[in-house]
Amino acid sequence: MKQGNTSSNAQVLINLAESLALVESLEADFLNAHNDLGSHVRKVIDRILMEKSKYDQKVRALSVEKSELMKQIKDEQEKASDFIRIGYRGKIPEPNTKPLEKRLEEIREEQEAITRMMDSPRPLPDEEREFHRLYSIAEEKRAPAKQAAEALCSQVQAAVKIINERFIPDGIRSRTEFKYRNLLSATSRYFAEMTGGF
Repeated sequence: MKQGNTSSNAQVLINLAESLALVESLEADFLNAHNDLGSHVRKVIDRILMEKSKYDQKVRALSVEKSELMKQIKDEQEKASDFIRIGYRGKIPEPNTKPLEKRLEEIREEQEAITRMMDSPRPLPDEEREFHRLYSIAEEKRAPAKQAAEALCSQVQAAVKIINERFIPDGIRSRTEFKYRNLLSATSRYFAEMTGGF
């Protein structure tokens, strides 16, 4: 191999190494921002699940109260039936069920409100603002990382034409062709899933 070619090949590899270092640095910035976003989303979900657990307990308590009220209403109605059954000829007292029926209606409204809330949980205003703030930061970090990874891919392809492929370190080739492309694809799907929930 001629000295000129050796020197040229070495420079190609140096350029690739420098580009890879840049990609890794930008990727680290992006991943940190991405992790901040993911941590925030997990906190929001944890809060919603905790609230759901509390609401589940509330629903169970309301169901127990509802059953007790229905039993009391039935008892009141049976009292009137008892007077008729024993042949009582005086004025039969009206069943005192109105307060019980009013509370039953309140329970029904409470249960419906809880069901509506838990069927479509929403982040609090502060949580949503923080989500969009962190998302914007991650998106800003993603663009340069994506551009640098794409540039490195092009450099690898060009290097294959300039020098024999065996001179290109496997780490540079494999990380460029697979890891970064897959990472960006997975991240895009992650963003789509997360933003779809807000």
